[in-house]
Amino acid sequence: MLRELEILTQQKAFKKIPQRYFALTVSDDGVVVEQGDSVEDLQTLVMLDEELAQSDRFMDLEA
Repeated sequence: MLRELEILTQQKAFKKIPQRYFALTVSDDGVVVEQGDSVEDLQTLVMLDEELAQSDRFMDLEA
């Protein structure tokens, strides 16, 4: 979904809308919110890990 949002923000109709991206991580003190104006501003991205885990769960459904 993040990639789709990035694609949309590059379209002319959405270019003037300010962007803000957020990442949530669990720490010993609770949940930490990280934010930035672009995906590159975020240090904590687990997108690929989650996409692979989702693919594994989907493949397990077929078995």
